[in-house]
Amino acid sequence: MTTQSLTSSSSCEKGVMRLPRRLCVTMVFAAAAVMFMYLIYFNNEFLMSKVRNDEISSTHNPLLVGVVDENPAIGISGQLEYDQQLEEYNDTKSSKLNMTLLSHHYHKVLILTPINNAERHLGHYFELLNNFSYPHHLISVALGEDSSYDETLKTAVELAQKYRKITNFRKIDIYELDHHWKPPTNDRHDLFIQGPRRNHLAKARNRLLSSALSDEDYVLWIDSDVREIPPNVMQYLIAAQKDVVVPSCLYRKGDNSLDDYDRNTWRETNESLAHLAAMSPNQLMVEGYARTRRRYLWSLRFEGDVVPIDGVGGCVLMIRADCHRDGLTFPPFVYKHHIETEGLAKIAKEMGFSIAGLPRLKVFH
Repeated sequence: MTTQSLTSSSSCEKGVMRLPRRLCVTMVFAAAAVMFMYLIYFNNEFLMSKVRNDEISSTHNPLLVGVVDENPAIGISGQLEYDQQLEEYNDTKSSKLNMTLLSHHYHKVLILTPINNAERHLGHYFELLNNFSYPHHLISVALGEDSSYDETLKTAVELAQKYRKITNFRKIDIYELDHHWKPPTNDRHDLFIQGPRRNHLAKARNRLLSSALSDEDYVLWIDSDVREIPPNVMQYLIAAQKDVVVPSCLYRKGDNSLDDYDRNTWRETNESLAHLAAMSPNQLMVEGYARTRRRYLWSLRFEGDVVPIDGVGGCVLMIRADCHRDGLTFPPFVYKHHIETEGLAKIAKEMGFSIAGLPRLKVFH
């Protein structure tokens, strides 16, 4: 059987001139050698391509420690790649996240922050901005001081002057917005002032936006008192390719477990929609003061990297600048039972804009 097979493979079909057996064997070995060299070449090209991608990735996206929780993989459709091998880092399992922007180029981003009695937070705030890995020459910064009774404005002006000299941000501007509203209590989370407080904050955001926005592609709203932000947060938010997008804004509890800090970021449920339907037309719905009927963003982290949501908070909030130009602003009035950032989300949906959360991307308040 073996001899017959070899003989058959070294012969041509009946009626066709036969080739010498030695020549056929030589041709087989030559073909095998060509195939071997072919595989070596393309394997080498693959390895070199991987090295180049890793070099690009490490340049724009260093190791992100503590950004991803139980499921370490962040892979935003066609934009993000990650290394599936877990590694030990500070005695906890973490993944080395790699980002490739593929055909997408970097965009101009405007960071906007309303500031009120924020004197003690501003030093850390500017350090966070300076640590961003996004190209600084594409970042503009504008702060809007509003109704402070401490040295917020003076401190902001001094820090802006300092960071203009040591960074290459496109611009750092300070605006003085308003001095007319004084809250009746120093506790900004007091339930009974949420209506007037967020009415005023919505107006402050809109004034700052209209004063500062020029030719930028995205607007990134950041609270002045945020404690931790991943250096490449902007890359991830942009890579989500949504009109309105937020990360999880969390805090560490006493037992070091994590919980939602910004409870204005949520998804509706059948129960919450039924509750809204039973409310009077102008009644304001405020989250975080009783049992919620909604799902907060952190609870959605097992659904995927980018998830649909219905409400957004302002802890860290990215909005495509053209949405603002098309009229998307923060309502200072009750709109569908919501106001300010949550009201903006309701209006955004009415305008046909996409809204999403990145539950596995974590910032800390």
